[in-house]
Amino acid sequence: PTPSPVPRTLGGFFVDSNHFKGDSFAGTRMISDMYNRMTSDRHADTQDSTIFLIGSDDGTTFWSLQGAWVDRDVGNLTVDFSPKGGPANLSGVCTNDTIAWEDGNAW
Repeated sequence: PTPSPVPRTLGGFFVDSNHFKGDSFAGTRMISDMYNRMTSDRHADTQDSTIFLIGSDDGTTFWSLQGAWVDRDVGNLTVDFSPKGGPANLSGVCTNDTIAWEDGNAW
């Protein structure tokens, strides 16, 4: 099969089915690599590798994490989940509609 294209930028609303509850924000994740490119002291076309992630596992308590593109051209990224008790450098592969994580989870 033809591989899914890699997005030029990363941004959107994702659901982690391991935590998702349909009547709350539990299991929701918002992710973006645009913050540093859109601040007033940066040019919008600057290629920065930083990724920001905000989410909740229980729908009440929210956390924020940081990561980075490892190889944007093929969609490889890593996120530090240690602030919420997870691995320090979890690797993932991003396509246009999914992030597949090395631990077997996918959003």
